[in-house]
This record gives sequence, structure tokens and C-alpha cells, in this order.
Amino acid sequence: MNPVSFLEKLRDQYVATENDDLLFTNKECTLDSTVYRLNCWKDFHGKDSIVVFELKEKGLLISTSACLGIRYTETQDALLLSERQLWDIGIP
Repeated sequence: MNPVSFLEKLRDQYVATENDDLLFTNKECTLDSTVYRLNCWKDFHGKDSIVVFELKEKGLLISTSACLGIRYTETQDALLLSERQLWDIGIP
């Protein structure tokens, strides 16, 4: 499973349950024999709440990462965010 697919699955689980037990800090994950660190956290953008899911490849000099998010609007609508959309609002 590639990192983005893994994050999409985790994000879908969170949308379905809104279970904060799915928010991890520095959890080690292995996908296709590559070791990653999983970090998931809540943040804010204006009046909206954002949940970010990030996988960082564990490397010595260079690390790569993938991230996805959910943006909860004031009316509690859940908008799925791509990595690019997160960058556009300054996260991460």
C-alpha cells in the first residue's frame, strides 16, 4: 500500500468515527518495507478545525512525506483536503 492510500484509509476512518484515538504522534509504520513515522493532529484555520494526517519516511539525510487533511467548517461540514490544499493554507 502506498503512503497516500494508507492516509486516505485512515482519514476515511476518522471521518466515519471522529475517534481521537486515531490521532498518533511519532507512531512507526512500515509500508512495503519502508519505515515511516505517522503523525496526526488537530489544528485550526480561522474558525475552521483541521485534522492533519502525515507520514514521513524515516531517512538519515532526506525525508519525504505525504499528508492529507479534513477541514470542518463552522457548520461542521467535513471537507477532504489534499496535500496541496494543506500547503496552500500553511499546513504543515
